[in-house]
Amino acid sequence: SWRGIFWHRNHTGNIFAFFNMLFLLRFIFDSPSLLRKIFFGGAYVISAFWVFKSNSATGVIVFLVLNIATVLGYLWLKWRDDLLPWHYYVFVGTNILALGILLTNLEFFFGILGRSANMTGRTPLWLDLLENVWSRRPWLGYGYGALWMQADFREVIGARLGWERFFPHFADNGFLDILLNLGGLGLLLFLGVFLSLGWQSIKNLRSLHRWIDLLPLMIFIYLFFANLAYSFFLEFEQMLWLIMVSMIFALSAKKSEIVIHKE
Repeated sequence: SWRGIFWHRNHTGNIFAFFNMLFLLRFIFDSPSLLRKIFFGGAYVISAFWVFKSNSATGVIVFLVLNIATVLGYLWLKWRDDLLPWHYYVFVGTNILALGILLTNLEFFFGILGRSANMTGRTPLWLDLLENVWSRRPWLGYGYGALWMQADFREVIGARLGWERFFPHFADNGFLDILLNLGGLGLLLFLGVFLSLGWQSIKNLRSLHRWIDLLPLMIFIYLFFANLAYSFFLEFEQMLWLIMVSMIFALSAKKSEIVIHKE
């Protein structure tokens, strides 16, 4: 129980993966002060320790994705002026190939993390929710908090999946929970805001080329992957809403400052 800083191991693993990314950014890009390097390097190691000790496969995957993305961001900022179009084509092609290898060998890769290819029962849960719940109210959903707060609903879903001891408390996917709560229209509205954050963060980084401008893109990547196998958007964690909205306002403010400066 000493691992339980948050109520669930996946919660702990995901949140500490986010902290770990922040410490890595500060360690790589911050001032060359040795004391600061030691502090952020130590914080990076401690937060990584918490991710792995949480025993959360989701947290470990998010940790790996964020670390790889941070290193790639650092390399891009360092060598962006020397990169040619074919470098980007090779990068995209390599990622498509890696994704194909991953999707065709899920059992092997999840086995490394001690999990099954159905993501510890998530894929059957998602299919059941789509076929038997969302399909009844596809456009407007059931209303915020109208489903998972009902013990009877959780028991019915658990019994239908053959889960005798543990019933689900949410869909274990942030996007799917929005779909259930607010329907297809709600998800489309949300994706409009969410994807605009990703697009603006890329444009901001390409135009300003500062390490701090890598942060909004990293937050976008974190929000996407953290919500693939957990529900941070509508269930249990309001901090990520605050972070997302803050990033959107920060990017809008920078755009406004640039326009004012040009005038």
